Amino acid sequence: MKKWFLLLILLPATLWAQKNTTAKTTAGKSTVQVICYLYGLPAGMDSITLYELGGLGNRAIARGGRRMPDSAFVLNVPASKSRFYGVGLNEVAAAKVILGEEPEIKLYAQAQYMELGRTVGSPINTAYEKLQKKL
Repeated sequence: MKKWFLLLILLPATLWAQKNTTAKTTAGKSTVQVICYLYGLPAGMDSITLYELGGLGNRAIARGGRRMPDSAFVLNVPASKSRFYGVGLNEVAAAKVILGEEPEIKLYAQAQYMELGRTVGSPINTAYEKLQKKL
């Protein structure tokens, strides 16, 4: 009797609950598009990574590839509160950017000196760059 209860009642209920939670999380979310114009890339480099900066360790959040017309790298990230992220070829050499509320950010950088990259179209990031120059 317990097996029939599990099969007929609990299994469909858990599947229905999982379907409803995934629909709620993806509905109504906007995205932030990070467009990266990088030059001086190593041969064969086809993607870059967005890292969540977490102190001693960084966590890879998204990976973006090239778009065809201008060979820029494109990353799409869900919009959220403004936070620091790193964009780069690896964890060590990553440009620090603030992402979250702006719909599009453009990053211009040289691959060997990603931390010196500049952003366009983002008042928060340009203010952050000016603060870094003062310090």
